[in-house]
Amino acid sequence: MIYLLDTHTWIWWNMNPQKLSQRVKGLISNAEMYDEILLSVISPAEQSS
Repeated sequence: MIYLLDTHTWIWWNMNPQKLSQRVKGLISNAEMYDEILLSVISPAEQSS
């Protein structure tokens, strides 16, 4: 399975993980649950705005 993180999930995962649900934290932190985690190229630009 491949996951595509949206911007707020990516920011929270890196800066404020307590905002993520237990399910999302479990999916992201368990590398056996996915083949890849992708991030849109616009996400870093959205973070800086």
